[in-house]
Amino acid sequence: MEFTHAQPWIVKSIKQRTLLNAWQRLATDAGRIPALNEFQPEELTGELPDTIFYDVVHDTDPPRFLITKSGERLRESFGFSGVGRFIDESMDPKLWAITQVIYLKCIETRRPVYSQFRIDDVKGREVKYERLTLPFVSGDDVNALIASIKAFRWDGAYELKDLMLPRGAEPVYELRAVIDAPNPADPGFSDTLEV
Repeated sequence: MEFTHAQPWIVKSIKQRTLLNAWQRLATDAGRIPALNEFQPEELTGELPDTIFYDVVHDTDPPRFLITKSGERLRESFGFSGVGRFIDESMDPKLWAITQVIYLKCIETRRPVYSQFRIDDVKGREVKYERLTLPFVSGDDVNALIASIKAFRWDGAYELKDLMLPRGAEPVYELRAVIDAPNPADPGFSDTLEV
């Protein structure tokens, strides 16, 4: 699975961009990846329906991801809550195989990872998904991830219920990118990191 490197403004969702900006401010101020308890942006409250929180468990190789919180829109889309369970035990194995790579890349690079993919709803309408995954540390290890997942359709409504349950067609990824630190020399740079 190929990953590109990208600047923060590749993230299209304004709400996801706001979360990314908050993460980057903490990382810049601290000179390191923030801990989860440091990440308290006001904007997070409005994002909770589209957000999954994970504890990263390093007892195995590769690490596993324990779901600690799951937003209601994601529960509807995935068809399960999963809170208190490992995601590899909750998600369809085919979907997990392509999702796991993104989470592992986030841990490996210790950077946010952004991805875009498309999938059909139960009526065959194409739906776009954007996922922003943010890493958090305890000591030297990435011990938590937050994934914000947005579904949308440019030209109308779609069926969210069970959208991510397998129906034969796997998600088609259009982009997988590690978000680099902002580059002041880039024309899109904003030193305030605001959207």
